[in-house]
Amino acid sequence: MTYNVCMISGEPRYDSLPVLMVDRYRNTPVNDRMAAEAQFCLNETEWIARLWAFETAPAPESRMEALFAGEDGRAAVRMYLTAGGAFGCEAAGRDVKEALSVYAFTGGDLQGEYWGGVLRLPRELFLDAVGIKTPEKGTILMGNVVKRIPSVGAAFWEAPCDADAPEAFGAFELIDY
Repeated sequence: MTYNVCMISGEPRYDSLPVLMVDRYRNTPVNDRMAAEAQFCLNETEWIARLWAFETAPAPESRMEALFAGEDGRAAVRMYLTAGGAFGCEAAGRDVKEALSVYAFTGGDLQGEYWGGVLRLPRELFLDAVGIKTPEKGTILMGNVVKRIPSVGAAFWEAPCDADAPEAFGAFELIDY
């Protein structure tokens, strides 16, 4: 499976971006599997990640992470957000939280509560960390989206390893939009 990352002009229109489901869980009872989703795009100035989860009663430490590999195959960018409002980002082994712009949101309906946020990282910082010189249609990067607490789930997770191990990463392809 390949997830399409839209290269866009200007601000994202989330209702038209592809959605990546976090739906792979191991050894987790069905009732403990939390629904989570993500969207990604790249515009002229930023790498934009929208992460959100649906839970009946989210713990403050409930966490979503977006991981992207560098040229060596290991996670070069790790962006995260928690239900309690904590967030952060590492790129190429450095803490770059100060470069991250975050808009967090929460809400609820008859099915439970949802929480998440939009995380924006400067385009060149992201591209340098993952080793992409010139982003163009067809460029592939490897990565994963991981939901943690109360259970661990991921968007890509076939290999018998941790969800954030390079062997568990899937393909993200840049496309024109």
